Amino acid sequence: MDPDPEIHPIVVNIKSLISQINKNYWSKKSTIFAYYDLHAHSRKKCVFLYGPHYPLHDDRYFKVRLSAKILSERTQMFRFF
Repeated sequence: MDPDPEIHPIVVNIKSLISQINKNYWSKKSTIFAYYDLHAHSRKKCVFLYGPHYPLHDDRYFKVRLSAKILSERTQMFRFF
């Protein structure tokens, strides 16, 4: 929630960038559709996605799953379920 600039400079800069984009969103200049954090993981294999949890009847529920569904249809390295 409160990253240290010396220990977590990337997190600080990404939070700043997202904050700037969100300010511009209200003036209709830009908007964030998705944010992808691409990196290796010591215990996960192949390709995996994490995303926020929304209740089934929330409008964002399907939007969060859209990129994962498209990815699963384009490669055998990723299974949607």
